[in-house]
Amino acid sequence: GNLSTSGGAATVARLNELWKFLLEATAPAPGGGTVRVGQRGQYILMPVSAQPTIEQLYAANRQLPNYTDEALVAGIPAENRLVVPSFVGLPYYMATGARNAARYGYLREDGGLVIERYDEVKADKMVYHARMVFGCHVNRWQDFACNPGA
Repeated sequence: GNLSTSGGAATVARLNELWKFLLEATAPAPGGGTVRVGQRGQYILMPVSAQPTIEQLYAANRQLPNYTDEALVAGIPAENRLVVPSFVGLPYYMATGARNAARYGYLREDGGLVIERYDEVKADKMVYHARMVFGCHVNRWQDFACNPGA
């Protein structure tokens, strides 16, 4: 329920849509029906390719918005607009930042830290090339909203 069908590059309307998804999120209620569990968006997670567009939407040059598609209700501060280098493709996400919404760590199947190459000894130092496989698991989908991008 938190996946946008509009697609496309980030616009004010599309970020507001993600904000609305998070605010209106529901969960199954004990005994049937649903209960509202929505929260405000606190973070935007984006690939580096989306950063210029998203940052421009928050620029101070937006005057006289019409408040339907030109006023950002998702007032996310600059320090919470996070570029995630490992994101591939064009999707961007909004997250509530709720505690335990996701868990992350090293992927066990890849053994954590793996030394890939030992370089020769260089004057009083040794150089190693290593990789670490890292992953994330979403515990509560209601705390994340996604636009698939352009």
